[in-house]
Amino acid sequence: MEYRLGKMAVRGAKKTFGVRLDRHEATGIALSIINSAVTASERASQREEDVSYLVEGITSIVEQEMGITVDRDSFDYARFATHVQYLIDRVSSGEPIDSQNASLYDEIRAAYPAAAECANRASKLIQVRLKVPSLTNEEKLYLMLHVNRISERVSARG
Repeated sequence: MEYRLGKMAVRGAKKTFGVRLDRHEATGIALSIINSAVTASERASQREEDVSYLVEGITSIVEQEMGITVDRDSFDYARFATHVQYLIDRVSSGEPIDSQNASLYDEIRAAYPAAAECANRASKLIQVRLKVPSLTNEEKLYLMLHVNRISERVSARG
């Protein structure tokens, strides 16, 4: 199928642009199509691997810093993991959160130092794994709030 598309592209270049390509170019075009499909699949697979690694790594940081054990089958964990995935998606796409709440960062950091330490460690883990700049204070604030929520919910269930 890819080879047929390559042949169509060679014919289309002549018809549309008046450019005559050697018929063997169809093979190169077909290989480009195949390579593109494989590369997209590899990127999706790598992203899934990164998300799993980061969600588990950040959860482990929370458990260590907050002195809790998170039940991976609980609703609270599912909610936490979902928020971490949203964070990873935003950071990966280069679209940081912009909620105008950055001014709350220092207050929340002071009020919840253990959650702030979790957010800092998680930020470094994300930065290293995804090869991205450091998280903004607003992203760290988002993370602190969710770390604090899961910690309080797990502690309340004791």
